[in-house]
Amino acid sequence: MKSLTITGLLFAWCVCGAARGAAAQTAAACDRECLRGNVTQLLYALVKHDIGGLPVADTLRVTEDAVEKPLAKVGLVSTVTRLRGFRQDVIDERAGVAASQVVVEETGAPVLLVVRLKVVAAKLTELELVATRSRAEGLIFNIDG
Repeated sequence: MKSLTITGLLFAWCVCGAARGAAAQTAAACDRECLRGNVTQLLYALVKHDIGGLPVADTLRVTEDAVEKPLAKVGLVSTVTRLRGFRQDVIDERAGVAASQVVVEETGAPVLLVVRLKVVAAKLTELELVATRSRAEGLIFNIDG
């Protein structure tokens, strides 16, 4: 009787452990490369001025410079003209979040752009964009110096 109880408990523990592992894999379906790829895809969409190919969820929440707006109304979609060489990514696989600090250009002028996105079920559910265009806007370093 005691060995049957122990066997049953071990079986239940294994089943629960397998279920937790499956849930963790589902939550972390977008790994580091997936998240990094989503940031890259977004940046290329900004340069091409074409956001139509982005994998967005129906519930996508977008903020640009702390103002919530539809993705089609984001000003950076029509103003970014080029990516410069600097990019620094911060990735949280467990949360499905990636942030990136990138230097882009708007008609030749450098802009420090911070992007944060969240991916759930292979779709963008949150997107934040903050652009710093001058020292007065954000006390940034001299990008060209």
